[in-house]
Amino acid sequence: MFFNLEPNRIIIVSHLSADFSISQKGLWEYRAYSRRYRNRRIDEFLKEMHLTEERNTEFRKIRNALHYNGSPEPLFEVDDVPISQRQFIFIRILRLQRQIKMQMKVYLIV
Repeated sequence: MFFNLEPNRIIIVSHLSADFSISQKGLWEYRAYSRRYRNRRIDEFLKEMHLTEERNTEFRKIRNALHYNGSPEPLFEVDDVPISQRQFIFIRILRLQRQIKMQMKVYLIV
């Protein structure tokens, strides 16, 4: 598994790919329902980020969080080979393009 954090995006690549029951069309339409786990590391990482809690919620929760933030839709891709020969899944999450003003509160502890 590979994570690349860049200023304008997050890229996640898993070399175990998506479950064979998930099609590229299902990924593009954000309708991916897996019958089994393929990579528990990604699942645990997403749980730590509070993006998922159980099976088949990852896509919906990621999309909802990005939509709430005003960010663009995530991009999910798998290699263009027969389903049984897949080698990876690629996920790209783009950063929100508009400027976000952040407020900092400084507390003095005496």
